[in-house]
Amino acid sequence: MKMELKNKVEKLIENYKKVTNAFLEEISKWESNSYYTSDAKQDEIRKVKAQMLNNDADFNKQLLNIIKEEKEAILNSTIKKPADYQVLISNAIGFINLLGNKLTDEEAFELVKPFFGDYQTMKRFYAVLSEINGLNVTIYSLGLFDKAVNNLEILKNNFAKFFDAGTYTTNGLAYTLKETALLSDIEDIERIIQKLDSIIPASYKEVEAELKNEMVV
Repeated sequence: MKMELKNKVEKLIENYKKVTNAFLEEISKWESNSYYTSDAKQDEIRKVKAQMLNNDADFNKQLLNIIKEEKEAILNSTIKKPADYQVLISNAIGFINLLGNKLTDEEAFELVKPFFGDYQTMKRFYAVLSEINGLNVTIYSLGLFDKAVNNLEILKNNFAKFFDAGTYTTNGLAYTLKETALLSDIEDIERIIQKLDSIIPASYKEVEAELKNEMVV
């Protein structure tokens, strides 16, 4: 599956900067206005800042909705299923139960490989196979979707109030650091999904080699 999380968030940030900069320009104009009294100017500036707070809340809601949509897309991920799909699942689980701890990692991988891309089925197999030791490659592969889902939940919690013009101006260092952190976390999540996409057509040996490389790094 293709994630558009980073693209969507980057566009949202770009729009936010435009709107916020317009507010800041308005405040600057009021501050330099020589016609109104100081009290009158402060009243107008307070009105603009109130609008900025509402704007922050709106953009934070949009960000959370984007993250939620991406999470739901993963939870609803599926594949083209043959007519005997449920039979194939039952047969695979039956074979797993038959072999139990004698099941090798490669055997397990080949059993579940036809179901890669179907989140609910992968989650089901993960629950069954995680009880068996030594299935590192298979468990790693089956757990990628859930890893992405968990990271999206962390992302949502960590950046629930990302947009905060009252504290961070959009051209300030603090805001830049927050933006970099947000986009970096998003890139990590997208790499997880890309990893799963690369595993779907891959052989056991290829995934095993990739996992070993990750452990070395």
